[in-house]
Amino acid sequence: EKLWSEAGLEFGPEMKGKVLRMTKAVYGTQSTGAAWHRTLASALRDIGFTPSKGDPNVWLKKSVRSNGEDYYEWILCYVDDILVISEEPGDTMAKIG
Repeated sequence: EKLWSEAGLEFGPEMKGKVLRMTKAVYGTQSTGAAWHRTLASALRDIGFTPSKGDPNVWLKKSVRSNGEDYYEWILCYVDDILVISEEPGDTMAKIG
């Protein structure tokens, strides 16, 4: 999807009035959701999460509780809402950024 805009003064006096093509996803456009999902998926993979086979918006990671017990951390994503199920969900959210 290609978007065009006319440059305003915030781009500097030499750019004012020139036609610009947007190269990044703009909120509310068709490409926004895909760009958000790619960015989030990359961040989750970087911290060791894997998407489930049944739903690409459900992510899991094998982890160990503070008492030494094995368990799975879960991250569920719906559009731009995120639910973290973990012994330390704040730590997980901080790692996502």
